Amino acid sequence: MKVCVILAFLDQVATALRISPKDASEDTLDIWTRSSTDTIFITENTQDAAHVETWISSIGGSGTSSFMTEVQGVQPSLAVNSADDQDGLKHRPFGKAQALRRFGKDRALRRLKRIVYLHGDITHAILSLNRRGWLNVQADKVRSTGNPSRRGSRGMTLEKYAQTPGDEFFQVDKHFHSFKNQCKYDVAFLDITQKTDHMPELAAFLKIPESQLNVHLKPWGFSHHIENLMVERKDYSNYTEAKYVQELLEFQNKNIHLMEQNTPEWQSHYANIPAWVFGALQEKFAGVTAEIQKLGGLHIQRATCAGS
Repeated sequence: MKVCVILAFLDQVATALRISPKDASEDTLDIWTRSSTDTIFITENTQDAAHVETWISSIGGSGTSSFMTEVQGVQPSLAVNSADDQDGLKHRPFGKAQALRRFGKDRALRRLKRIVYLHGDITHAILSLNRRGWLNVQADKVRSTGNPSRRGSRGMTLEKYAQTPGDEFFQVDKHFHSFKNQCKYDVAFLDITQKTDHMPELAAFLKIPESQLNVHLKPWGFSHHIENLMVERKDYSNYTEAKYVQELLEFQNKNIHLMEQNTPEWQSHYANIPAWVFGALQEKFAGVTAEIQKLGGLHIQRATCAGS
């Protein structure tokens, strides 16, 4: 009887998504609900969010995976969310994470103590995600409102995105404001390019010895250069985030000697991108970029309504 109920439910999900029940089961979709503005998917893997004490989030594309794997090595443990996004928190807007509680995942984030929000050059992030073949898939993770596309099936291209007025596709500003405007948790807004420049303040926020960050954090110039070198060698468009992160770690370990060398500016890796695309993206993100830059390299925002 239970199996029949589950299959019937998957069939309903598949009908709504126009996918097969087999594909639906592979994605372990277990809650489907629609509000007036959004469709929210919650997977069984979000149960893993129960242990998270330090939530690290970003729109992706700027070295988030490297940062997360580095801080996972510090002691005492920060109990961070999954670097390969198995718990679905890495790029999820704050409001959608809170929806985990409203729709039955009562254990999700129950131990959360703090948030680290990573940001950087948004144009660079978008170009990086596009080069991996993840532009559409990542937009589904980052957007705060609007129905997600099935595995990026809408087929937005970089050029079309650059030409489209506004940012309803990625909603970078809404992602940032979902964390900036909440008041339940302390948030450290960290410029990823300056991740090793504010060790004392960051260590104090994380409540770990500064020496641990000195041991584990690597300069952003090294991290982004390593990732650029790796992505230039093969196609990662069909990789899962878990497989991609594992390969990134292995590639980084094999090339750790490059940390002692000067690294080129990130723009040098995108010589094939037309100048008008750079300009259009920079104009698209000008407002939110200016707002984020006012925060500086590290800005600590304290909770004002914790427990409410």
